[in-house]
Amino acid sequence: MLFNRKFSSFLLVLALAFLLSTQITEAKGAVAVVAAVVVVVAIVAVAVVAAAAVAQIGLAAAPGVFTTLAGTAIVGAVMVGAGLLAADCLFDKSNVSANPIDPNIICTSRGGGGGGGIATLQVDVMVNGSDGPVEFTAPANFKIQWAIAGPAESCSAIGDWSGSVSNVRGETEMSNVQIGNYSYGIRCTGAGQEASDSVFVKVVSSLPAIDFKGPDVVEIPDSITLFWATERADSLMASGDWSGSKQVGPLPYKSETFTKPRGSYTFILTASNSYGSTTSQVNTKVIQVPRCTFTANPTSIILPQSSTLSWSCQYADTCSIDQGIGSVNNISGTKDVRPTETTTYTLTCDGLDGSRSYQATVNVGFTPKLREVIPR
Repeated sequence: MLFNRKFSSFLLVLALAFLLSTQITEAKGAVAVVAAVVVVVAIVAVAVVAAAAVAQIGLAAAPGVFTTLAGTAIVGAVMVGAGLLAADCLFDKSNVSANPIDPNIICTSRGGGGGGGIATLQVDVMVNGSDGPVEFTAPANFKIQWAIAGPAESCSAIGDWSGSVSNVRGETEMSNVQIGNYSYGIRCTGAGQEASDSVFVKVVSSLPAIDFKGPDVVEIPDSITLFWATERADSLMASGDWSGSKQVGPLPYKSETFTKPRGSYTFILTASNSYGSTTSQVNTKVIQVPRCTFTANPTSIILPQSSTLSWSCQYADTCSIDQGIGSVNNISGTKDVRPTETTTYTLTCDGLDGSRSYQATVNVGFTPKLREVIPR
């Protein structure tokens, strides 16, 4: 016997593995390596089993002559079987699933359940080996890569590029892409199928960005609060009417609060990184206008009662009250009033940078009049 029973059983197991291996449709990485080994070993097993059967017949018929021929038949069967299946895998594009980054190739069964099925149309688009989304700084340079599998008859670029795509696998270089959001895709049709894939790219400024806010006008004695946030900044320096190194970073806002005397101020921030610098500024005017309190006590009276108007002011140069009262002290004072009806009094004061007005109201009620009625 050319093979003993144990070895023949081993060959039959490998042949069964070959039958199962034809159902493998796609694998990547370590799985692809294992699957490929199984397929190759199974191919050899089937070839050896077939050749062994032929050799057994040959040895039985002519044992003295056929030994060498049997060995030749075995080796030949192995080479032919492996070669045919390898050629079927490599040259029948409808049976290949390819990846441009991971080039492992696993064959699929021709049978499709015994009916000669059509392969699935597949499209894969990547940027620099990534399915995205991908972010670059401007001006951006990158590669668009693609792989097309299955019965593709017509393929075209979609999104922010255009043209026909003819290669099963390929790549193209994009250069000097400016700030913006982009989509690069491919759409293919064939054998009644349609498939597409896209990858999204965002190109941002390489220079630092500053979001800087502050008040336009502040009234003494209020304080000034400045707010800022940065992106892509390695350092941040203040200049103008403030100074020093400030904290960098995105939202939430960083802040600083301080007071300034009357005047106009410019606050500047300069953010820097290895690409350059960006400057932003806030202009604030600090003004001096009257700040007063103005009240009536009591706010409601019944004649002949009276109410007292009281006021206290800062930063006022002159003050006056309407309703015939006229000029009053610009710092503080009181005034008794006895209106005959509900009346609103207005205190108006002028300062260096404008005037302000304040109001107080006195409500007037009446005592009911009683009339004596003498019974008849």
